[in-house]
Amino acid sequence: MLNAIDLYVLENIFNQSVINLKPMTKMVYISCITSHFKNVSLKIQNNQSFEIPYSTFDYNKFTWSFTQLHKAGLVILKDKVIYFPAVWYEFVDPQIFNKERQGLINKIDPFIEEMNTKCQ
Repeated sequence: MLNAIDLYVLENIFNQSVINLKPMTKMVYISCITSHFKNVSLKIQNNQSFEIPYSTFDYNKFTWSFTQLHKAGLVILKDKVIYFPAVWYEFVDPQIFNKERQGLINKIDPFIEEMNTKCQ
């Protein structure tokens, strides 16, 4: 899923925030998104909200950042979990879920062939 949530998506998420977020707060948000989606396959059904329990990390260290993210409308602080609503959903290009993932070599081969034919 990290292929779908790119810099364009993150920029739009932060732009829709109702308050101006500090860079450290943005980094905390990005870290949570990355941590959650890093092993999630690129499928439209995985492009959804999620929760992270407070017990999975030292919440007290990041209380201020999560409070700011809550004020910004990017997370909801619940009793035992931090809820991440799918604010990215509207910014993710839906076509990315229709494309087959190809390795870098497969993507470069047509370019190399085109360059070889033009340079001859």
